[in-house]
Amino acid sequence: MIDAEDLTKSVINYLMEELTVSSIGTISRLNLYIRAMNEEKGDELLKDIDNKDSRFVLAQRMREQQTFSSWIDIYIEEEVECDNNFDAIAKAYSINVNSMIRDDTSNDTFFRSMRMAEVLNSLMTDYFKQSQEYGFILGEVIKNTYPGRVLVSGGKTLKSGVTYNIIIQ
Repeated sequence: MIDAEDLTKSVINYLMEELTVSSIGTISRLNLYIRAMNEEKGDELLKDIDNKDSRFVLAQRMREQQTFSSWIDIYIEEEVECDNNFDAIAKAYSINVNSMIRDDTSNDTFFRSMRMAEVLNSLMTDYFKQSQEYGFILGEVIKNTYPGRVLVSGGKTLKSGVTYNIIIQ
């Protein structure tokens, strides 16, 4: 049975997957979506994110992120109840994928955070379309979170992203 650990690794692998694009070369899926959003908006507000495991952290390690100005935080918020549509062995998880950007109080930081929420929403919507494998029953984005201020290592950070439910069997 696919569990929460497998699900988290699957999301990270999906975001980090190296794609070959004829006009660009090799690029991570996350950076491809970032560039597409910048192109749509006609600017370069969002910068590429290094395609390293250390840029994708669990909430438990948030306090340790002192060296990065931005990173992606992935964590399981809670296990949620299943309804009667699924049998007893199905489990539902509520998972968050958030962009964390150190807040230097400039307008650009706020708008970068908003734009990253949209990028993550698009990515996770596509993840559900492409991740229909055995054991993965249903996934849907249930909430898009726009910039909210949180404290990380004593510094102000803007957090935005998506919350989604996944039912696995």
